[in-house]
Amino acid sequence: MAHDWPERFALLDAALLRRLSWEPGGPGPGPSPEVVRAWQLLARSRGAAPVATLAEDVGWSARHLTARFRQETGLTPKTAARVIRFDRARRLLGTEARVAHAQLAWPEGGGIMLGSVREAEDDRWPLRPGTFGGYVVTDRPDELCARARAAGAEIIEELNDTDYGSRGFGARDPEGNLWSFGTYRGEPRKV
Repeated sequence: MAHDWPERFALLDAALLRRLSWEPGGPGPGPSPEVVRAWQLLARSRGAAPVATLAEDVGWSARHLTARFRQETGLTPKTAARVIRFDRARRLLGTEARVAHAQLAWPEGGGIMLGSVREAEDDRWPLRPGTFGGYVVTDRPDELCARARAAGAEIIEELNDTDYGSRGFGARDPEGNLWSFGTYRGEPRKV
């Protein structure tokens, strides 16, 4: 019985490795080279490689790879990718590492962008837990900034173009919440 998350993941890793590893004279046939290769690519990509990419690399259809992967590991490639990503996130959260940028996305598009509190004089978003800051995607940041300014909003960051290709501005609402408006739509979603 595992008592904490690191022990649970160690047990999961051991069980998956037992299913993937085969020794001469061991029970049943060993895993196919294609499934081993797909697992390695998935692990190397930190769970970001799409199933179609894995399938193309091993020369199988996505459907065939999914069926064989499940048969030989007990998980579909997509589920294995989620476990790999979850484990990485869990390990990062357990360290003193700071999350500069994280994204929660949903299938219909859009999402929520998050980051850790920064202890810096030049922090443009000096929010402490319990306050709010939001980012809103807009195709017309110049027009929106002019409307916000005309309505009396406090513009805390003037219109600007960023090094990651967005154009936007920042404002504070009457309750003190911070809002950023820009053209950046987030990282392309990896399935």
